[in-house]
Amino acid sequence: MRVFSKSGKVAILLALLVSLGACSNHAENDESNSKNQVKQQENNSDEVPTLVYYNVGPPQADTDEVAESINQYLDNKDAGYHISFQYFDWGDYQQKLQLASNAGDDWDIAFTASWAGPYKNMAENGAFLDITDLIKEDGKAILDSASDEVIKGASINGRLYGVPATAENIVPADYFIWNKEYVDKYNIPIDDIKTEADLEPYLKEVKEKEANVEYPFVVLSDYIFQTENPQSEATLGVAVKNENGKLIAYNKWASQEVKDLAFTMKDYMDKGYIDPSAPQLEASNAQSGDTFLVAKGEGGVNPDNIWSRSYDTEVVSSFAEDKALVTNEKATGSLAAINSQSEHAKESMDFLNRMYSDPELMRYLVYGIEGKHYNLVDDKVDIIEDSGYEVPGLSLIHI
Repeated sequence: MRVFSKSGKVAILLALLVSLGACSNHAENDESNSKNQVKQQENNSDEVPTLVYYNVGPPQADTDEVAESINQYLDNKDAGYHISFQYFDWGDYQQKLQLASNAGDDWDIAFTASWAGPYKNMAENGAFLDITDLIKEDGKAILDSASDEVIKGASINGRLYGVPATAENIVPADYFIWNKEYVDKYNIPIDDIKTEADLEPYLKEVKEKEANVEYPFVVLSDYIFQTENPQSEATLGVAVKNENGKLIAYNKWASQEVKDLAFTMKDYMDKGYIDPSAPQLEASNAQSGDTFLVAKGEGGVNPDNIWSRSYDTEVVSSFAEDKALVTNEKATGSLAAINSQSEHAKESMDFLNRMYSDPELMRYLVYGIEGKHYNLVDDKVDIIEDSGYEVPGLSLIHI
């Protein structure tokens, strides 16, 4: 958080000069009076606090310009604060967030997740504010949108430390992400395909007929063994399930579901459908353009626009499951946390609440400035390529 107040800075300098010139037996009183003067000066200032929002993704050339437009919008809404953004690339984000928290750096809101932070560790270490009560006071739109199950899934020992990215009681779901060009060309019935095993005839056809497609199935390291029924791991290879109200530990690799998936993925690798280096691949290494048929990923509400940008081609998605289950992992797959040391916790919660309730604000956040970064065509967002603002929408709360 930063407050850009010239009068506040002058008051601080005056306070230091007074303190240095005073006798030692008056130093304590001088320091107290100086702090009161600074606080009074800030209260009388026309400046508003600027919240600092840490987020994941490649830094963008127009981030500050978008923030300026958002701040004008917030001023029109009499929000009483401004926002600034700092993006850290995917491979750097977790370390940067941890270092910033340990060093006491000045930030107010941060993206976090079960895989970024990680959320649970940083909450337990005191980096994130306990918002259990604050969200009841200033997060009405959030609670109206998120179900009790989602809030429970994102809580730690009954306390909430992050706002989950959910909308209308929807949690992130597993999708197959299809290259629309090949779906249309080969008449692929994507809505009938629910498992990896269902993919084979289409992987085979596209690999044989499309010279640009060496590996038709894009699989990244975190989706090698993404099963339909979540495997809650206590530690590597040891999963936990609920049986008759008791938590039972079992060998994850002995699960028939995991075995079947492992054999399918191995078969696909042997047949050249999957890149052999998939266990080491991160999102930044994913195939794109016309070089793939299908990928798999977790997404929120209406994710196709975001994925089309990520894969540099028009995509269509289909559910890779018959149902979306609310699990701790899904409920904590994308959250926004408030710094436990923030001086503007209420303003931070207000901004998060607006993200849940204001579609225009979300368009600014996800797509940038209309006419420069995107156009609205028949009420649909049409992205302007290489516009200087392309942020990962999954890291922002979707509405």
